[in-house]
Formats: sequence, C-alpha cells, structure tokens
Amino acid sequence: RARRNARLKHGIGSITESVHSRFRRVTCGLTLTQVVHGVSDARTDLDDRHSNTLDTLKTKPIFAMRSQANAYGAGDADDSSKQAQMVAKFNQRYQHYLDKSVPHLKERWGVWCGVAFIYLVRISFLKGWYIVTYGLGIYNLNLIIGFLSPQVDPETNGPTLPTKGNEEFKPFVRRLPEFKFWHRSAKSFVYAFFMTFF
Repeated sequence: RARRNARLKHGIGSITESVHSRFRRVTCGLTLTQVVHGVSDARTDLDDRHSNTLDTLKTKPIFAMRSQANAYGAGDADDSSKQAQMVAKFNQRYQHYLDKSVPHLKERWGVWCGVAFIYLVRISFLKGWYIVTYGLGIYNLNLIIGFLSPQVDPETNGPTLPTKGNEEFKPFVRRLPEFKFWHRSAKSFVYAFFMTFF
C-alpha cells in the first residue's frame, strides 16, 4: 500500500510538472503573473476602445454617421438587405424548380436540345463568335468525360467486378452525375448565348 501511494504521488507530481512545462512553452517562458497582467492590460485596452466608441455614439447623431458612410461609398443597410432577400428568394425558387425537374429526364434533355439549337442558329446567322463556341465545346467535352468516367479509378483501386464468391459487386458510379451534367451543360449554353450579345 505504501508503495502504491508513493507511485501515485510520483505520478501526480510528474503530471503536474508536465502541465507546468507545457504552460511555460505555450506562454513562451512567461510566468503566470506576467500572463495574468498581460490579460488584464488587454482587457483594459479593450474597455478603453469600447468607451471611446460609446463616447463617439453619444456625441454624433446616428444619421450624421450614416450620411458620412454614404459619402464614402457605403450603401444603405436596408437596400442591401432587400437585395439579399430578393436574391435568396430567387435562389430558393430556382432550386425548387430544379428539384422538381429531377425525375423528368426526357423533358430536361428536350429543353437542353432546344437551348443548344437556338444557340447554334444564332451563331450560324451571326457568322461569328467562334471563340465562344470553341470554349463552349471544350467545356462540354470536359463534362462528357466526367460523365463517362468512373468515380473511382479501377486501375488504382482494383477491379469493380467480384473475383471471388465472398466479394461484393460495386456498381459503376459516375464522377459527374447525369443531373449535374445536364444542369452545367444547359447553363453553359445559356451563358454562351448571352456572351454573343457583347
């Protein structure tokens, strides 16, 4: 029992010494009183800044500070919040209609064909904007490669088909899912269409 108590005291002493040495390393060799004084000085400095801000608010009316901020190019907070609300509402509706279109495969690709046809007709009548069309083709080729490529490379991770009776079959998982492929490709045609106006 005496040995166990001695071991326990020795263990607690070594743990305490370890904590003290880590504290010294973290505080870069400062003593505890220096750290406490540094924290209190920082708190005093923060309190001084806070009181200066409060004094400024008491002496200057709010509308004067707002007009000064507008003079420096800052917009009204109300306008930005309304714009942010409108953008958030638009994004929410857009995502809602995208989510509703997921099961309608034929209709989605029909819309894609229509958008691509309109773009190609515009390019053929303008007889220009070939650089935009070239970039659009390269981007869509990259999307097709992602759509046809597996998510996991079979050469590095082994075969996907089971070779033994106890192995599990791993289905083909695309690197770029069909819906994302359709969405990105359709957006690229719309962007390229609007680029032809500038």
